[in-house]
Order: sequence, then structure tokens, then C-alpha cells
Amino acid sequence: MTARRGRSPLDRGSRVLGLETEYLVAFVPLRSPPSRWLLLNSVEEAILKLGPACEAENGGYFLANGGAVSFESRRERRDNPVLELATPECTDPWQILRYVRAEEVLLGRVAASAERTLRRHGHPGRVVFGRSNTDWLGRTLGSQENYWIAWRDPWGRALAGAAAAGSLALVLACVDAFFFLAAHAAFKLSAFVRRSLRGGRNGVYLGLLRAGGRAARLPLSRAGVWWQGLQRFIRQVLVAGVEPVLGRLVLGNLTRDLAPFLATRQIFSGGGALQFDGTAAPLRLSARAARITRLWGVSLGQRGKAAFDLKPFVREPLSLLRRRKRLCVAGADSLMCETARFLSMGTTALVLTMLEEGARFPEARLSDPVRSWRRVSACGPHAALRNRDTRARTALEIQRLYLGRAMMHFAGAGEDSLAGQVLRLWKDMLERIENAPASLWGRVDWATKKMLLDGLVFSHGDWKRYGAYGVLFDKVRRRLPEDAPLTGIDRETVRLCLGPRGVRAFAPLLEDGEEFARQRALYLAAAKLNFGLHEISRRGGYHQQLRAAGEIPALIDEEDAARAVTQPPASTRAAIRARAIALARDRSDVRASWDAISVDSLKMRVTMRDPLLTL
Repeated sequence: MTARRGRSPLDRGSRVLGLETEYLVAFVPLRSPPSRWLLLNSVEEAILKLGPACEAENGGYFLANGGAVSFESRRERRDNPVLELATPECTDPWQILRYVRAEEVLLGRVAASAERTLRRHGHPGRVVFGRSNTDWLGRTLGSQENYWIAWRDPWGRALAGAAAAGSLALVLACVDAFFFLAAHAAFKLSAFVRRSLRGGRNGVYLGLLRAGGRAARLPLSRAGVWWQGLQRFIRQVLVAGVEPVLGRLVLGNLTRDLAPFLATRQIFSGGGALQFDGTAAPLRLSARAARITRLWGVSLGQRGKAAFDLKPFVREPLSLLRRRKRLCVAGADSLMCETARFLSMGTTALVLTMLEEGARFPEARLSDPVRSWRRVSACGPHAALRNRDTRARTALEIQRLYLGRAMMHFAGAGEDSLAGQVLRLWKDMLERIENAPASLWGRVDWATKKMLLDGLVFSHGDWKRYGAYGVLFDKVRRRLPEDAPLTGIDRETVRLCLGPRGVRAFAPLLEDGEEFARQRALYLAAAKLNFGLHEISRRGGYHQQLRAAGEIPALIDEEDAARAVTQPPASTRAAIRARAIALARDRSDVRASWDAISVDSLKMRVTMRDPLLTL
């Protein structure tokens, strides 16, 4: 392979990066907790108070720095409140770190303002945002990495992919239209029943209607629920049949060589997770890996997650015909360590550049990338993975293979260039993982979490016993109401939750009452530590406190992060979007999307297809 002497796209400023992160919204009450809707409305009010913003065309708001915020919980009431923040379009990993730290600063201010609002409504307490990968009930969150790529597929493949995406979009639109009409009819029927009950002065239904205003709408009738269930079923059947075809047409050649890198990248980009499945060591490298069930996906309500999200191609089929496309890596963890985040996106950008310029990695191709993803998470850096050439390589060996090829490819890059910085840090990180795991403290999320949990678990016993009790408490927790704490759970409650068969399976763990109480306390303490490392609040979580004390290395200083809250990157179209927001007479006058801006007072719409468009 010949070495490239030119600068990398990172150094030329032509590689566009973006990061979307989901934050769990929680409240720690001193007295009574607020309703979910009051909590979200207080957070939304606080965001709009802190600076200029405009409404997004697809919901949510664009902020003063060109980034975006959306409230996903308003579409799905069953989940815990979730806030999604997206960085503006960036051109290098340093900018990504800068705007991720700006999100922390912004959320700290939002938490303080929302706490004052809730205190006025009679709910004193703390507003907490969790950059965690799972919530209390084990439901997955995470982040999505976006890369603009110049992938040159043959025209036949591009046209076939566009046709498949257009067909899927058309079918889904027809299905949605049909079931929307059916659900609307069912809702009208429910409204008629409501009026009838109101006329009959039914006290129960009147109380439901009066409680909470908009949030207490009468649910759909039984027919409406059946229609919605049938709609979800048809969606899943259609998507399950189209996803593999669309994925192979659009990203097949790319993901064949990129998936092994992403699957093994977890050894330094894993966020760490506690997953109790009966094994002796419940700590996993990645919480996201256990949820990945397929390589490509559209993510329209199906169970499981996809490593690569195809929604940009389904929503906009003509993007397949453009030279630059948006690649969505959905199998990424939310991270607190800045070194891991910089390395995660920097190395991925370099590997994408190599693939765009013709490099291939046949010796690294995995026989089953999805299963390998989960195996690396469970077994760690030395997990043996089966390749297509039937030779087994560990995750660390595959990463060294990519590193060696990258050092040859970017041999002409200087040490001070972005490519040189990424390569030097990449090499240093792999050496630390192999020879000095203790030096990963504060640099890699899963390793930092493991060191803290080791001290906690070994003070109460060992990982094997903790893992056995963890399976028990996880089963009990799933059968309890969401707001039920485990602090008051005794052995009798466990017997009621598990039933006779479950009691027989866990009988040895229920014999000793003192050990049961000790392990319950350990389970809760570990859960608190696990979430506390990802906490972002007014006073800061464990990770923020350690970083402020100098115990964890910080790559971005606080003053730079504070400026990034209102300052957009000057090298992308985010600067144009931020300028329009700043000049708007009021928030309702400007509506924006990622590639367009509409000004209602001027009846003008500006399209920005090129993400590198600047002022």
C-alpha cells in the first residue's frame, strides 16, 4: 500500500462531524416529586430563557451555537423523560469535545433555572441529567455519531438504493395515512363517549379529564389501540424485509471494512455497563452493544438497535445520488472521558478517509459483526473474534492492524497535525490497554468505572456473589412499579414477586437475612455510583467533580466551554444558522432545519445543502 503524502480531511477542514446525545431527565425530590410534564416544561422554559433560539421544523429548538435540542419523551410517554442534544456541525474532534463540554455547561444552567421554577410550584429538589447509556429499568439510551462521507458507489447501486428507499418511504407514508385516518376515527368515537360520560356526570372520568389539562387526554378506545398495534406490526414486517436489502445497496461495501473497526473500538470507546446475566463479572465494556441486533436499521419502533442508521436515506432518497452522504453510527456509547471521545471520533474519521481513498481490510472482516460486537463488550480487549478467513484475532490485534495501516497511509502527516495527534494518541492508548490497564483511569470510561466499582464490590465480598444477587434484584425490579425503591424490599417481597418457581431458583440467596440486606445495599450503592459517574447537574456528578479536582485529565478548559454555549463553529453552516437566530426579531419568526432556514416575516427560505457553507 502506498503512503499518502497529502493532508487528511481533518487537517483540510473538509471532514464534517456531529454528535447527538440522549440525556435522561430525573428529579431528586425533597418532598413531593413533580409530574413528568411539569418537569419537562420547566426544563424547556429554562432552555429558552438562557439565550436566543428558534423552533426546529421537525420539533425542538436550534440554539445560539447552531446546535439543537429535542424532547423525545413527548412522543413516547412510556419512557422516562429524555432530552436529546446535538452538537453543531464540526470539522475536527477538538470541536466535538468543545461543544460536548458546552452541553454540560448549558445543562448545569438549565438545572439551576428549572429547580427555581419547580420550587415555586411546591417541588423543591434537584434536577439531574444523566449522560448514561441505560436508565434505572435497563432501557437503552446512547449517542449517535454523524460523519459526512464521500462514498463512491456505482451508479447502479445508488439508483437501486434510491428506488428501494423511495419505495419504503412511499409504503410507510400510505400505511401511516391509512392508520392515521383509522386512529382519528377511533379518537372521535372516544370523544363522543367522553361527552356522553360528561353529560352523565361520571365522577371518575370527570376527574381524569380535569387532572393535568393537556397531559390527561382520554386514551384511545380499544379499537384505536388495536389499530395502533396493527400499524406497528406492519411497520416491523415491512422494515424487516427492506432493511437488509437497503443496507447492502447503500452501505454494504463500506460497512464490510468499517464494522470490524467499530466493533473492536469499544476497548477504548466503551462507556461501561452493569448487565446481570448470571456471569461472574457483570461489568461490560459497552451498554449499547447488548442492544445491537442488526447491522443496518431504520429504527421505526422495532426492538433492538442497529449499528448503522438508515433513516437519512429513507427520509431523503435523493441523497444517495449526491457525492457526500451522511453516515450515522448508532452503535456508540455516551462518554464522559474526553480522551475516549476524542479518540473515538478521530480514529473513525481517519478510517473513513482510508476507505474513501481505496484502502480495504480483508484480513479484519468478521464472519458475524453483530455477534462480535457483543462478544467484545462481554470479554474485553482480548476477546477472540472469528474472521472470514477462519483465523481468530483478538479485538486488540484488529485495532493494531487498523493502526498500522493508518500510520502507513498518513505517513506524510506531521506530528502537530490533527492526523498525527490522533495516531499518536491511538498508539499510546493501545499500549496502555495491553501493558498498563491501571493508567486508563480518567481516560477510558469503562476502565474508570471498573476501578471505582472494584473498590466498592471488594469491600462487601466479590464480583461472583455480587453478580448472583444482581440477577435476583434485577428480576424483582422489573416486577415492581417504576417508582418503587428497593430500599424497603425484604425477602417476603421477593417471594411475592418471583412466585414459587423463582423462589426455588434463588433459594440459597434467600436463606441468610443479613447477607441479603448487605447485598441489597451493595446493589443500590453500585447503581448510584454507575449513574453518578454520568450525572450532569448544577453541582456536578462524580466525574465532573473528579475532573474539577484534577483527578481526571481535561482536554477542554471551562472558559472555552462556556464560550461555546453561544459561539458557533466558523467553518460550517452552523455559523449561518446561529447568525439568523441572533438577528431574528422573535423566536417564532425563524424556523430552521439542518439544511435550511425560513424567515416568516420576509417569506424567505434559504437552503444550505453543503455543510461546509460559511458566512
